[in-house]
Amino acid sequence: MLFAPRNLLSNWIRQWKEHVEPHSGLDMQIFIGHGTAQSEFRLHPDDTTKSLVQIKEKDGYHFQGQERIVILTTSGSYENHVRKPFLFMETSEKVVSVGKTGKTRTIPQQQFFNGIRWGRVIRDEFHKERSSQSKMMAILREIRSNNPDMRFFGLSGTPWEISPEDLQQYLKVMESSSWATDQVLSLATEVNFKALIKDYREASTSKDMKKKKRDVATKFSHILTKIMIRRTSDSKWFEDSIAVLPNHYHRDVDCSPDHTYDHYIQQMAAKMQERLRKETSDKIEKWKVSGRVGGQPKTSKMNYFAYSHIDRACASIPGLSKLVAENQLKLTLGELKDMDFDKHDNNIFMQNLVMLGESSPKLQEIVRFIRLEMNQDPHAQREKLLVMSSLPITSHITAKVSLFDQTL
Repeated sequence: MLFAPRNLLSNWIRQWKEHVEPHSGLDMQIFIGHGTAQSEFRLHPDDTTKSLVQIKEKDGYHFQGQERIVILTTSGSYENHVRKPFLFMETSEKVVSVGKTGKTRTIPQQQFFNGIRWGRVIRDEFHKERSSQSKMMAILREIRSNNPDMRFFGLSGTPWEISPEDLQQYLKVMESSSWATDQVLSLATEVNFKALIKDYREASTSKDMKKKKRDVATKFSHILTKIMIRRTSDSKWFEDSIAVLPNHYHRDVDCSPDHTYDHYIQQMAAKMQERLRKETSDKIEKWKVSGRVGGQPKTSKMNYFAYSHIDRACASIPGLSKLVAENQLKLTLGELKDMDFDKHDNNIFMQNLVMLGESSPKLQEIVRFIRLEMNQDPHAQREKLLVMSSLPITSHITAKVSLFDQTL
């Protein structure tokens, strides 16, 4: 059974038709357990169930050739379109006494039980549901309880984003008794993985943060290596490449900063130092007035880090140092929003856009790349250029690159 987000059902059907149906040797069938699916694939409880179930065993029903059948559904449709249609009723008789007469009578009894043993359950885009309280998790726990030998697979391009905690609930679904005796997977059992998450949180606030985080990352890496199957551009399907990608070229470009702005960078650094000293001084005064017990506030590495984004932005666009030094700018996202950067051209950055562009070897390289490498043929397929930055100010200014070079 394959769980997918509702908006991806049609994509799964299309991929099935393109990559599975042409291989008749697989002899596989797909049924859609969802009310809005295409009628030719829809799962019909009344007749499909009877035609698929061929053999009755003592401990339940299963499909003949069950391993070649895939049911595609969503977490919202599973209950009514998959689970209930495959509940089977068995009728038996029970002999009960009637009053004090000693007579007995037979009454029918009905018992419902799951009609399918799921061999494999797959969750597409599994990173979207990580809460233990989600409907998907409840379904997976219920399926797991009835199918202890079930194999679970999660598909995702971003299996975790913040910490090992992102995988906690899915590891609980995957866990089996054999993990306890495995040197690596024993780290991923419910109890031990909670301890690993706790270690990660404590490492984030530890004085020896770098070493402790590295120790946690090493254990996490071993777990991932054990449970993860990576699909790459070299992966094959019946000897054919899954994705035929163009050749990849990598080129490092030296973008040395313009020393014209060294004076402004020094001036900016001095003002940031003064700002930090004032902030610390204000905290000390408040601490004295409050009469709090404990150490006196002092400037820490984190205080300097809070301003490091300004240094990094100016390293990419040196002209920003002039604007920061002269206008006490903070280069924060909030500051850009207050200026309505994207809506108005009368803010300080737009007024100095040409200067900013000319000051930045990186922006000049982007301009050169666009001019020489892209837009060569007006009739060719449109190209995309992806510029990545963790700083809002550099991405906002880069987005305006065509404004300070009118040839683009």
